[in-house]
Amino acid sequence: MINEAAPDEFREDPALKLAFPAKKLLGLDEYFCWRSIEEVAQWRENALDMIRQGQEDENVHLLRGATEDLAAADKIYPTLATPLSNVVPLTPRIDAPVST
Repeated sequence: MINEAAPDEFREDPALKLAFPAKKLLGLDEYFCWRSIEEVAQWRENALDMIRQGQEDENVHLLRGATEDLAAADKIYPTLATPLSNVVPLTPRIDAPVST
């Protein structure tokens, strides 16, 4: 009921709204297919592996696709996402202070 892709006759039906108040259902993908948490966790791991591979190969197409996959997985089960999990640095971070 809450998904904007649902047909209008479902989202606007007063009887359905009363019986089924709108709320987000964890596990539904963009096509209304339910995915188990294990499946999405594996999907995330595969996307992270592809991001690492894209970085090593400097393959922007692989990076873009893998980042989109990771974002899609994080929408299905947001609790699996860690803060900034869909942001992968393109260069190594240098945490040590620069000495002058």
